[in-house]
Amino acid sequence: VPRLKSRLSSPPPVPTKRQREVGSSNEEESRAGKRGRVVLSSDSNDDGATLTLLRRKRSTHGGQTEGGVTPPPVLGDTPDGPGSSSAPITSTLEACPADEEDVPMAVEEGPRSPGADGTQRDDPDTKPALEVLTPENVELLTTRTLAQVCHTWVFLCFFNVFDNCRPPPLLLNLQLSAIRSFYSARVKDLTEELSSRSALVERSVAALADLRSDFDIYRGLEEARVSSAVVHAMSVEKTRSKELVARLAQAEADMLAQSEVARLAQGELRIKEQELQSTGAEMELAFIARDQVVEDAKEARKAEAAAKLEAHALQRRLDRSHEVNRHLFLDHKNLMGAQVEASRKHCADLTGINSLLVDLS
Repeated sequence: VPRLKSRLSSPPPVPTKRQREVGSSNEEESRAGKRGRVVLSSDSNDDGATLTLLRRKRSTHGGQTEGGVTPPPVLGDTPDGPGSSSAPITSTLEACPADEEDVPMAVEEGPRSPGADGTQRDDPDTKPALEVLTPENVELLTTRTLAQVCHTWVFLCFFNVFDNCRPPPLLLNLQLSAIRSFYSARVKDLTEELSSRSALVERSVAALADLRSDFDIYRGLEEARVSSAVVHAMSVEKTRSKELVARLAQAEADMLAQSEVARLAQGELRIKEQELQSTGAEMELAFIARDQVVEDAKEARKAEAAAKLEAHALQRRLDRSHEVNRHLFLDHKNLMGAQVEASRKHCADLTGINSLLVDLS
């Protein structure tokens, strides 16, 4: 299962290989196009004369076309599909630095749009791009290649008619050899690319079949996993329902116990309320007794105050009686002293009288 997940999560390796093969085929096609478009000329004087003659014929053909001469007819069997070209293929001279020397090169000029002629002629690096070969446009490209060969032949015949002379055999041989080498290489490249595309399609079909089988296996495993997950979920739900029933019974028992505890608590609360009421009654009786005691204390204090007043009055009367007794005692004392003094004077008088009597006697 991990291998299937890695295969399904990551993109399949077939498109990557296909991109590499398509890129390599495009590179080979571009190299083949360059080989067909650019042909290095020899260093001989004959090749230089041939290229000069081609340039003169091209300039002459351009002047005649501008003067009102009709262009060469196009073959009737040329396909008029999208991308098909009815313009003749000509050759121009370009200077390409090879080994730090300017070597003349015969470059093929493909069909150009009227608006892009000026920019392509001004920019020497601009090269016509080859179409990508697909299984659908193989026949179209083959027909177009044959049409371009026919156009080249008609173009050469057109120049021969206006020049009223036969072309040199060397020129025809060079043109035919260049065309033969270019189109043979192009057909070879197209055939190789078609075979590589066919092999790529076969590998893609095989990889797709492997992916489908892996996906079927993965889907079966996924269905089995889902079914096992469903069974596990059902068992979990059953156990959970049992646990919920047990919890519900436990909750009901707890609720009954709590209601019993609440009932007992209410009974205890009633008893406590009765005790509180009895305590309040006792407190009221205690307050009444305290008030009675306070009243009794007040009465006792009043009686004590009255007794104190009576005692104080008695004490004052006693004090007064004591003062009277003291004054009486002092008066009696003074009286007794006076009596003693009087008796002593009487004794002295008696003694004097006795002495006088004695004397008289």
